[in-house]
Formats: sequence, structure tokens, C-alpha cells
Amino acid sequence: MPWRSGSPPPSWWRSAGGSAVSGSGSSPVWVFLLLPRVAWAGTEGRPYATVTTFAALLTLVGLTAVRRTRVRHHATRWWVVYGVLAAVAVLFNVYLSLAVVAHGVVLAWTGVADRAA
Repeated sequence: MPWRSGSPPPSWWRSAGGSAVSGSGSSPVWVFLLLPRVAWAGTEGRPYATVTTFAALLTLVGLTAVRRTRVRHHATRWWVVYGVLAAVAVLFNVYLSLAVVAHGVVLAWTGVADRAA
């Protein structure tokens, strides 16, 4: 890898969770998707792997959108990506709507806690 020679890794490498030390929030998602049980469900052709992937991606994009909103840095496009991904995920499996509802509850809960603090 050419960036190992002392130059910093490219942004796509950091955003894809290429290094657990890079501080990227997506590293746990990649680790989760490589767990034996999740990989087994994917190779068996069962929908659980895809549903799990959608739920993990929704969480990752949602967290990124919240972080970008808090620092006011191009948050709108992340919320659009979250909305499109949520629509596709719910069309794929209706139970993923519960993940979207859970994200909304957590956002409301943390918003109230932030205001109280």
C-alpha cells in the first residue's frame, strides 16, 4: 500500500474503516459484518445477513448525519442518504422500520438530555 511509506492514508481508506486506529466510526461495522455468524448467514443466502447489513449501515449513516449536524458541516446530504437508505431498507424488509423508529427515539432522548444539561 503506497500510503504506508509515511504519507497519510487516502480519505476513502479512513472512511471505509481501513484502520481501527484511524479513529473511523465505521470500523466496528466492518468488524461486525465479518463475524462468523453474519458471514454464515450471508453464505447461506438467508435474508438475515442483508437485513443485518442494512441495520448496521442505517446506524452508521445516522451517526454520521448526527455528528455532521452537530458541527454544522454538510449534514443535509447525510440525512438525505439516511432517508433513501431507510426507504430501501424498509422496502426490503418491513421490520427494518423498527430500526428507524429506534433511531428516532434515541435522537429524541439524547436531544432532551442535551437540552437538560
